[in-house]
Amino acid sequence: MANNSIVDRVHDFLVQYPPFTRMSETQVRSLAELVHIRYARPQEVLFRQGDQPGEYCYLVREGAIRIQQEDTLIDLCDEGDLFGVRPLLAADHYLADAVVEEEALLYELPVQALKQIMEEHAAVALFFAADFAAGRAHYQQAITATGEGLKAWQQLGGSEGALLAPIGIDAEKTVITTSPANTIQHAAQRMRDHGVGSVVVVNDQQHPIGIITDTDLRNRIATGEVPISASVESFMHHPVVTIAPHATLADCLMTMAQYRVHHLVATEQGTDQSPVAGIISDHDLLLELGNHPALYLKEIRKVTTAEELKAIRDRFDRLLQEYLIQQVDIQFIARMATAINDALTQRCIALAEKSLPPAPAGTWCWWLLGSGARSEQLIRTDQDHALLFESPQPDAMRAWLLRLAEIVSQSLETIGFVRDPAGVSATNPDWCLSMPEWQEQFYQWIHQPEAHNLLLSTIFFDYRPVYGDHDLSRQFTAWLYPELDKQDLFLGYMAKNALQNPSPLGFFRQFLLESSGHHADEFDLKLRVMLPFVDAARVLTMPHQIQGLNSTLERYRALAEKEPKNKALFEEAALAFEVLLRLRARFGFARQHTGRYIDIDALPKLERQMLRNIFKTLKTLQQLLEVRFQLNYIR
Repeated sequence: MANNSIVDRVHDFLVQYPPFTRMSETQVRSLAELVHIRYARPQEVLFRQGDQPGEYCYLVREGAIRIQQEDTLIDLCDEGDLFGVRPLLAADHYLADAVVEEEALLYELPVQALKQIMEEHAAVALFFAADFAAGRAHYQQAITATGEGLKAWQQLGGSEGALLAPIGIDAEKTVITTSPANTIQHAAQRMRDHGVGSVVVVNDQQHPIGIITDTDLRNRIATGEVPISASVESFMHHPVVTIAPHATLADCLMTMAQYRVHHLVATEQGTDQSPVAGIISDHDLLLELGNHPALYLKEIRKVTTAEELKAIRDRFDRLLQEYLIQQVDIQFIARMATAINDALTQRCIALAEKSLPPAPAGTWCWWLLGSGARSEQLIRTDQDHALLFESPQPDAMRAWLLRLAEIVSQSLETIGFVRDPAGVSATNPDWCLSMPEWQEQFYQWIHQPEAHNLLLSTIFFDYRPVYGDHDLSRQFTAWLYPELDKQDLFLGYMAKNALQNPSPLGFFRQFLLESSGHHADEFDLKLRVMLPFVDAARVLTMPHQIQGLNSTLERYRALAEKEPKNKALFEEAALAFEVLLRLRARFGFARQHTGRYIDIDALPKLERQMLRNIFKTLKTLQQLLEVRFQLNYIR
């Protein structure tokens, strides 16, 4: 596609959904340039079970697609869903039909381009593995059929190593067994009496020699194919597929896919020559995988109330806490939290939009601000957002957007994101502005860098579009950076403002704690340490005109590339900020608050020393700001 505006629209859509959320900006942009757009009419058949795979996978832009085997519905794909991935995973026939349920607009994604990305990034390959694990039948054989599928599982151990944790066998859950000499009727009665869906057939040594499931009873007994008086031995599935009691979730998924079974029998030694220790069903695995972030995103798009969204975020919080306990890479945690928070916001806006009459003519964009815009909101803190619009009827558009913003803000509050006490919100008419009004506002901040304007600049210069017309936000950014070039003095004032936060240490290198109030004798991690790192990164990247990087970690890494002379310092700063993010999240979850204030005495000695080392890095950064922006000359 040569038209840049079309590529931009495709790009903006892709970055909202997995697995594209796991790709680099360059990869997504390159993929967007290769996408073909296809219109599909209702009842149109895109491919049939048994067809040879084509050159493309499909992403639903609008409409709905039925994935079915014969007349059995497997999945209903709607906006943001990827399907037809058979050619990506295996050189084999499609395993299901794809039929257009509702008039649809599809993005056709080249298989070869996706394969290359999948080979380079295990996180992308994991997306397809997780989709299989969710029980989508048309993926089940494909995951293990190729090197790509195997590689996905082999590489799970990095930042997503939770899937490599032992599955665990419930010792309290008694495995129901039966002798091969018993009748099928006897086995069925035992299943009924114990409320289970399977019975393991064992020999005298309690070694598993077969299995009977409720599916077998439905398909072969209820139909009259086999008499219920027949022996278990003549009816059971054998040999039984076994696994060790401490096998990982990935092991179980792989084994089920490899042998095309829905139950695994765990034995003491992991073979059929040792006693039965437990049983694992595909349902058990689904319960385990219910906490996989990719599944949350899909669930968010389906629900219709703020209460349901809150329940999802509550469950996700428990997953984040588990990740923190397991020492999962903090960048991965931040990416997952950002993806979930963005999806929650987008769903709130979409539901609010549906509840209102159509908007006046024009376009608009919802901006995230602050930690949300920087992808650093691991736990639920306050809402920071604004609205940018362009309309021939600005007053009517503003009135409509303020109604929208109030509904959205109420929904976010229900989910657990409190309203900003300072009124930095899209519900505030001061922050629901047209393009010319925002340009005038930023112009005033840049050219009149007084204290209040500088404070607002630290908030609003971290903006990120999350919903609506992203191109509108890009246009604003294209105006903003040349404007900064015209006013060098502004950067100096921003740098000076970055040094105004109170020192973290007092006399004798003692931590400076809050002296009064609700948080007396606690350390303000946000104000004394985290914000100075955030502010320094923002100011230092501005002269380089590094656009599209709001994350403090990303900014320091970009600076390390731009300034080889200071590479070591910026890498230290990035590492320090990772530690701070983890520390704040850990305290926040433990104390059920935002994590801003921490109990220094509760920190192990090693962590207290680590904080002091971080303060040294911060001091070096601030000295760099003083020299670079000649702050001794700014009064």
